[in-house]
Amino acid sequence: MKVNVLKSRVAFNKIIGFFAVAILFMGTSCESDDDNNVNAGLFNNGIFVLNEGGFQTSNASVSFISHSEDTVYGELFITANAVPGSEIVLGDVLMDMVTVDTLSFLVLNGSQSVMVVNNKTFEYVDEITEGINNPRFAEVANDKVFVSQWGNEGEVVVIDPVDLSVKNSIPVGTGPEGISYSEGKIWVANSGGYTFDNTISVIDTNNEIVLETIEVGDCPKDVVFDAFGNAWSVSSGHVTNWATGEGSNPVLNEIDNETYEVLASMEMDVAVYGRPTRIGIAPDAQTVYFGGGYSAINIWAQDVNEDVLTNDAIIEGAPYNFGVNPKNGNIYCGMSPNFGEPGFVEVYNSEGNSIEKIEENIGVGPAGFIFAN
Repeated sequence: MKVNVLKSRVAFNKIIGFFAVAILFMGTSCESDDDNNVNAGLFNNGIFVLNEGGFQTSNASVSFISHSEDTVYGELFITANAVPGSEIVLGDVLMDMVTVDTLSFLVLNGSQSVMVVNNKTFEYVDEITEGINNPRFAEVANDKVFVSQWGNEGEVVVIDPVDLSVKNSIPVGTGPEGISYSEGKIWVANSGGYTFDNTISVIDTNNEIVLETIEVGDCPKDVVFDAFGNAWSVSSGHVTNWATGEGSNPVLNEIDNETYEVLASMEMDVAVYGRPTRIGIAPDAQTVYFGGGYSAINIWAQDVNEDVLTNDAIIEGAPYNFGVNPKNGNIYCGMSPNFGEPGFVEVYNSEGNSIEKIEENIGVGPAGFIFAN
């Protein structure tokens, strides 16, 4: 049986109607003088923070904001696997994490691998490298792990969580990024990677084939689903001149989940919205949030019943990524002033009011939030 840990992404978000609870059984405590030591089985009520780390520095890490313990644990992987005299690391550029049964799969873009750990203790189980090529994000369907990756001109690979190997490769568009599940289908936003794309691929999870390719705004980044089952994606626009920022405008897209018709294509003024790359959904799936990324400003809230683009930002600032808690709707923003020192997490309610700032044991480049309730 699959045990889903609730994801929120680039996002990083994955989403209402498909939320399940992460049931991580309590284990035996370990005595330690280290206040940062994580006792087995603590991960049943709180939030995992995925810290990307700096590119080519192999300092990616996972933190856990424990609601049960009212504390924040950092460096879960190193703490669980440290051996005296060793220099063990998680890897380079942590993008995503999903869970099947007792295993969690951590997608490491820079390391070109998927690290597998025990989800009760975070102890090392295996590292999958064969068939992994520039991996980005992951989703679970049919008790298998689907990973988007830029390698081989764009593909989604399918990992068997039993023998921990890549069993299939599904060609999609260029630079597949965010990947989300809905009603037997995986939706993949083809961002263009290092070149250009403006499509979303829809994959049948049973036959593992592409059912439909949908044209949307330039460089789509991720997909979420609203209360009516429709898909929403954010496209950051194609930059043709990085020195001046010139290029096509970002777009918020709404797509019918059954006919694949693009129901709305709401173009944004770059001067107002920047180039948002992140998208999320409220617990009732009536509000879509978008913003954040490398060159975006603020977070915006769009009523899914409206086809006119919102012009009021609910959160001002420039989060690197954000996640929406599916239980209470609070918005967790990963703040990364730079990639040479630890970032922090800002927490807001659904109205955009600041609730909390979390700095303790947050790593470099906090970029993903996994909600374990």
